[in-house]
Amino acid sequence: MHDVDIHIDKIIKFIKELNMELIHIHPQNPAHVAENSIPTQVELTFANEPKIIGSEAKLPHKLDQPANPYLKDIELFFEKK
Repeated sequence: MHDVDIHIDKIIKFIKELNMELIHIHPQNPAHVAENSIPTQVELTFANEPKIIGSEAKLPHKLDQPANPYLKDIELFFEKK
């Protein structure tokens, strides 16, 4: 997803209406971070029937690779709505 900061409400609506579970998110480090610490590009992964493989959520996940290996990965911050 691109221009996340501009389209955040549309993206949230899309996720809520999609008949799948959001199971992973990873910001793309070549893109900049907009106001409120929102990365402007993210990868989203969805699954129909996800299996829980652990209880500790850590992002970025150890298997994530930065889009640009020469740039620092972007840290995500979540808030409940």
